[in-house]
Amino acid sequence: MRQPGELTGYLPTLADYLDKWANLTPQQPWIARRGEDGQWIKIAYGEARDQARRIGGALLEMGLGPDRPLLILSENSLEHALLGAACFYVGIPYAPVSPAYSLVSKDHGKLRDIAATLQPGAIFADRGAPFGAAINAISSDGCHVVTAREHYAGAVAFDDLLNGEPQQADAARGEVSADTVVKYLFTSGSTGSPKAVINTNGMICAMQAMVRDC
Repeated sequence: MRQPGELTGYLPTLADYLDKWANLTPQQPWIARRGEDGQWIKIAYGEARDQARRIGGALLEMGLGPDRPLLILSENSLEHALLGAACFYVGIPYAPVSPAYSLVSKDHGKLRDIAATLQPGAIFADRGAPFGAAINAISSDGCHVVTAREHYAGAVAFDDLLNGEPQQADAARGEVSADTVVKYLFTSGSTGSPKAVINTNGMICAMQAMVRDC
């Protein structure tokens, strides 16, 4: 099947879309979750871009890049979303994997295979305590660990990433293109080790534009 006409509103990178809406509607909510008190905790587009630039600068300073991606072990959260935005803004691939690989598996076999494939520069887990055994199984020399709560020994606190230099992120942003890898999604591994599926900016943005044009 082929698209019969040109995609409308297509931009080549996710960073382009974040910039677009941060400029046009900086106060519009980008993402939100319920707090413990039941009230919404919201992050607007303008704030999201600011935090993505700072986090992106911090990740670059930690040595992450195209060959040293970010491995995310935990479930969806605001921190997870911001790390993803930071990565796609500066050209660092990231790989979100099923929390079951960390929390259910006893030998962490599939998680070890994923880490061996990725060779991550950093590992993120929302909570240090329940993911500690998984982190121990796959962490290596030179691989940073980042946690948002329930600190893991030696880990970088997520909030500290917000002290990164946005100027460094801006420089890297200029190199991001439609061919830049955004993330790796892993297969279930039902016939062996999980396989990495590459998702580029162009693939993701074109798919969303096609959905919008339907």
